[in-house]
Amino acid sequence: ATRAGVSKGGLQHHFSNKEELLEALSAKVLQHFTGQVATLAESDTDAQGRNTRAYLRASADGFAESGERELWKAAMMLIMARPEFRTPYQEWESGSLNTDLAQCEDPVGLLLCRLAADGLWLADLLGHRAIPPAQRAELVRRLEQLTHCRPQQA
Repeated sequence: ATRAGVSKGGLQHHFSNKEELLEALSAKVLQHFTGQVATLAESDTDAQGRNTRAYLRASADGFAESGERELWKAAMMLIMARPEFRTPYQEWESGSLNTDLAQCEDPVGLLLCRLAADGLWLADLLGHRAIPPAQRAELVRRLEQLTHCRPQQA
């Protein structure tokens, strides 16, 4: 509460118990990420693989927003400790990927791009590896190539 600039009483006023607070934290983090992805997808003029490219770009931003890394660390600890908090993310991610898969003959390329994005995101979250901006841009460019797939044959 102190780090967030909120009193304990303020937290208790808004959340009647710890469970409600954890649910709100989890929902807020997911809403923030899905909003980033949606904004990026809307600006992409190529419909094929659009959601996966947006997922990659949102995951590869290196936690550019202030305080974002700490918020995600807390959310990840919550998800690891309480698997039920994974379900909303899994449902959203599955739907997003399935939209792209319906238009593409290369499901492995799309999944490979998303898994690589997850790895890059986790490396950034943990401070595991510093990637110079030019190298990061090239990495994203190469991964994006996996999302430009042939359309499904009718």
